Amino acid sequence: MQYNGIKHYSNVVIAVRYDMPEVIIRKATRADKAEITSFTRNTWEWGDYIPSVINFWLREKDGMVLVADIGGRPVGMLHVKFLPDHSAWFEGLRVHPLYRRRGIAYKLNLSALEMLKEMGIGRVRLVIESSNKPSLNLATKLGFRKISEWIALEIKQSKIENRLTNCVIRIKMDEVWDVVKESEIYKLSNGVMPVRWRWIKIDKDVLRIILSRKKWLRRIRCIEKLGLFAEMGYGTLLCFSNAENKEELIRLLKGIKNLVRTHKSKVFEIQLPKGHKLAEEIKEISSDVTTFFVFEKGV
Repeated sequence: MQYNGIKHYSNVVIAVRYDMPEVIIRKATRADKAEITSFTRNTWEWGDYIPSVINFWLREKDGMVLVADIGGRPVGMLHVKFLPDHSAWFEGLRVHPLYRRRGIAYKLNLSALEMLKEMGIGRVRLVIESSNKPSLNLATKLGFRKISEWIALEIKQSKIENRLTNCVIRIKMDEVWDVVKESEIYKLSNGVMPVRWRWIKIDKDVLRIILSRKKWLRRIRCIEKLGLFAEMGYGTLLCFSNAENKEELIRLLKGIKNLVRTHKSKVFEIQLPKGHKLAEEIKEISSDVTTFFVFEKGV
């Protein structure tokens, strides 16, 4: 925006707003890193994760960062990730505080959808916290539909004993798929399941790709219960478990804790679809509970 000013005429004060310059949506370059880091550093009271991942996003081959450019300066961004199920994932939508409520977020999403259509990618998903009304309204305006509701429950790792349990980490792919496809999570989510905070339509071939990428998911079986988990910056994310009660879940968490580096301030985060029988049972030992929606749109 070129100028927001206030003019005084006698005892009358009139606010003046001049037109905003043209917004150009383009792919980000490494030269945009400093500006992106600057306007995303303090998105929330605790900060933002964007500055810690923007370097990786700018050089990855299976994704792209789009920026909204005004006068050669990026004032908004969106990360698009290409997923193994031939869909795309939208995340990291941010707009500079001085340029919000100007339609920039809408333009970023619309341009990304147009690019994906040209690339032949037919489906896009994203996730929004249930209390984020502006983002929910934007998703609806863009034509996304809600396909599932999820709960994220945090359990402090310090609450889980450092006790050895009978666990196996070398599990055959066929065995993993047999457990996943028969699980309550798979059925409640219609096979669209979380992998490192991205929801992917899972079949046997897609699962094989995901498990072959060691940084995406690891697997563990304790007694007869299977878990798929990922190490994140804040702790450990349990993306899948066929545990049927709190005791079986805690046994899995003990096994995972013996495999990963832990710290008293870190957490386990367990993601479950709404209606999962385990959700209510583990709320009592959770330090934080968040609900959110997964949206999808055909391109």
